[in-house]
Amino acid sequence: MKRDWDLVRQILLNLEEASAPLYSDAIDGCDPALVSYHYRILGESGLIEAHCRGDGPNACIALRLTWSGHELLDTMRSQRAWQKLRSMAVERGLSLSFDVIKTLACRALEKML
Repeated sequence: MKRDWDLVRQILLNLEEASAPLYSDAIDGCDPALVSYHYRILGESGLIEAHCRGDGPNACIALRLTWSGHELLDTMRSQRAWQKLRSMAVERGLSLSFDVIKTLACRALEKML
């Protein structure tokens, strides 16, 4: 499966607002297997705390954001800012990655200041 940064952003936003764990059917219109996969990789990266058992559409649940997850979400929260970060990456011929997002967000902030 491919990592989907728009889905990552949506998961982080939903998890920030959640008062209970999120199951893989928590994202409307998304395949639960894809959501579960993203819970797993976000947990492995330390952005969220996830509980996973096995593979499949309901293998993982998202429990909470970590400090790093909150930090990343702060750079992606605004839809306008998120679209700008994505276009900056495309303009520069960069693939989106955690480091690219952080670097572009820092540069955008520097320009604003």
